[in-house]
Formats: sequence, C-alpha cells, structure tokens
Amino acid sequence: MYDDILFFVSVVAYDKFSVAAEKLGVSQSTISRKIAALEQQLNFKLIKRDSRNLELTEYGTNLAAAFHEIGTEVESMVSGALLKNKKYNNIINILLPVGMANYNFSRSLVTINDKLEGIDLNLTYYAGTVDIDKYNYDLAIASQANKKENHAATLIYSSKVIIVCSQEYIQKYGLCTTIEDLSSHLVVGNVRVLEENMIPQLFRESDSEITQLLVDYRLYLNSFIEAKNLVMSGLVISGLLEDDVKEELKSGKIVRILPDYHVGYMNYYLVSKFKPDDVRYTTVLELLEDSFKKY
Repeated sequence: MYDDILFFVSVVAYDKFSVAAEKLGVSQSTISRKIAALEQQLNFKLIKRDSRNLELTEYGTNLAAAFHEIGTEVESMVSGALLKNKKYNNIINILLPVGMANYNFSRSLVTINDKLEGIDLNLTYYAGTVDIDKYNYDLAIASQANKKENHAATLIYSSKVIIVCSQEYIQKYGLCTTIEDLSSHLVVGNVRVLEENMIPQLFRESDSEITQLLVDYRLYLNSFIEAKNLVMSGLVISGLLEDDVKEELKSGKIVRILPDYHVGYMNYYLVSKFKPDDVRYTTVLELLEDSFKKY
C-alpha cells in the first residue's frame, strides 16, 4: 500500500498524471493502476474521475495533506522502489560531446542494465552548445564552454591542457623553446578563440601567473581527437589534454613544449533533467566516472 500512496502523492504534487509519469519514469497506466489499487484497499475514492482536471475528493485531499511532509522525498523513494523491484521500462537519452568519442562511454554505459533492468539508452555525439531542453535529452556531458548557464551541472572530470608536438615535427621544424618562438610555428587554436574573439593565455605551473599568448593561428579546431591526429602526423603544435597523451609522452612519441606552462583546464560536467537523488542520475554518473578512471 505504501508505494501506492507515494504514487498518489506524486500525482498530486505534479498536478498531472502525464508529468508524474515522466518524472517517475513509468507509464500513465501504471500510475492509474496503482491509485485504483489504493482506492480499493482504502475503500473510498481519491480522485474524481469525471473531472477534466485533476480534482481530489475529500478523502483524497485529506490523504494528500497527511503525506505532504514527505512530498519532496517522493520521487527518490519511488525511484528506489522501482530499482529494487526492477520495474523501470523507459529510455534515457544522453548527449555526449563529439570530441570525447574516444573515451568509450558507450562501453561502460551499455552495462546499465546490470543495475537498472529495462532501461534503454539513446547515445548521441554532438558538437555545439548542449541544450537538453531543446533537443529533449535527459542527460548530457558538457564542457564549460558549451554548457547553458541555467542547467544544473556536476563536475565529473578535469584535465590539464598542455602544449605538445611530435618528434617528427621537431625533426622537420625544430624545437620550440620559448613563448615568443611559438609565433614562428604552426599552432592549432581552439575554435572558441575565433568565435569569441578571445586572447589565448598560458598559465605558469609554479604560481599560475597568466601570460597572454600572441600567436597568429592559421588553423582552428573544436576537437581534441583531430588535434591529436594532426600532432601525431608531425604537422602542428597543439594544446591537448594531458590525460589523453600520457602514453605518447611516456614513449617519447610526443614531447611537451614549454613544460613550465599550461593552457588551462578542460572541465566536463554532467547536465541533467533528473534530480540529483534520482537513481537513473546516480547510476549514469557512477558509470561515467568509471569511464574516466579507466581512460
């Protein structure tokens, strides 16, 4: 009976069956069936069925008032009950940045059914501003640059961006040893520099002192994957995620230029329509964090 009451209180809180169903991740028929079962157990009607809008009977009003104090906890409690009973049957739509396709998120996320039976995933890689409302997505990974300000977000990953080139590049064009020397080399710029008319900066490792980087970029990219491919081909110097080139640095295939400086940090956030205590949110967050640890 208790979970039936929680469904009823949730419908009252959201004022619509459809909204409650969407928030709780179940069908409207499931909620209707739960409330009907509750009415049968209590032996009185809670909702006036002949009303076009949600209208409670006197008994329904009294019951809703009695459980008002737990109203804010209803969603997480029902989510937990659904997880325990493995009754989820819906799709989670997740938007991922195309620049992170090599992080193998899909390999980790595909195991979500081990934790939430009945969940289907729709994974889409996308370049541009992440707007989960516009594109009707439930969750998204977004950088600070393409995260909308009005979206709640949790920081899930951060990596230093360092300047690198390949051994082949050094053999062709020589080693860049000073900040001033960068102006005579082909350096890849982030597309944000072009779009937002930004002045790129370097941060000193020892004290984070900022130095403006006066470089005439001739190529702009919005993908660390493509930037790394160009670096490995021996054609350019570029800023890359330190975590993304650990093996190449260790083997000597890539050399860090100006090791006393870095370009900043690339931060990635999990943006969500779900509440932080929703089991779907916490499960996806756990799987994504595992992906970053394994990367």
